[in-house]
Amino acid sequence: MMASVPKTEPLTCFMMGLDFWPRDMCVITLQRFRQDSPKARRFFLGDTTRIMLDNAHSKYAATESNLPLFTLGFELATR
Repeated sequence: MMASVPKTEPLTCFMMGLDFWPRDMCVITLQRFRQDSPKARRFFLGDTTRIMLDNAHSKYAATESNLPLFTLGFELATR
C-alpha cells in the first residue's frame, strides 16, 4: 500500500510493471496513484520489454547494437 504523497510531481515507477497484474488490479493500482498523488501531472513508467531480436520481417525488431537496457528475460531471471 502506498503512502499518500499529495504534493508529488512527477510520479515515477521503475521495474514494478509485473506487480500490477492481473489487469483488474492494474486499473485499481493506477487509480490509487491518482487518489494518493492528486498534484501529479506526469507519470513515468520504466520497465522491461519483450523484444524480437534480428527479425527481418518486422520494423520493430531490435538488433544487438540497439537492445534496450532491460529486457523481459532480465526481469524473469532476477525475480
